[in-house]
Amino acid sequence: MLNAHWILLRIANGNSNEFKTAILYARVSSRTQRNDVNRQLERIKDWAVSNRFEIAGEFTEVASGLNSKRKILNKILDIIAEGKISALIVEHNDRLTRFGFEFIERHCANFGCKIVVVNNSGLREDLVKDMIDIIVCFSSKLYGKRTSANRAKKFVESEMNQY
Repeated sequence: MLNAHWILLRIANGNSNEFKTAILYARVSSRTQRNDVNRQLERIKDWAVSNRFEIAGEFTEVASGLNSKRKILNKILDIIAEGKISALIVEHNDRLTRFGFEFIERHCANFGCKIVVVNNSGLREDLVKDMIDIIVCFSSKLYGKRTSANRAKKFVESEMNQY
């Protein structure tokens, strides 16, 4: 589901007349988290305004962080390639992508854009999240859709309860 809207705010960058132009991006994995994505966007918007960014765009997306064909993220990368955006602001690394953060970061840097992570967790937490993501990724490939994985889990639980 696409949900993108644009707003322009003119907020001076320090004492100069230049602006730090940013795109805000919030993502959740499922439609049941729709309210979460709106709260996530509000938090990063508050952060951006308090840090004197000009907000050129606000984007939300409901899609897996493992999906490399996300329409909104790809649209953002195209906008960044125009060279007019100085920051892409996200709440956590994993809201942008589960894997390949460094590739997106390099793409952005090539066009003068920096990824700003508002709530950056520590290395240990990132490694734990990465391990969980790897397990989820391979499990979904092995079992197909998540519903299949849930059915398999329920079957195993029912079988274990018999003993």
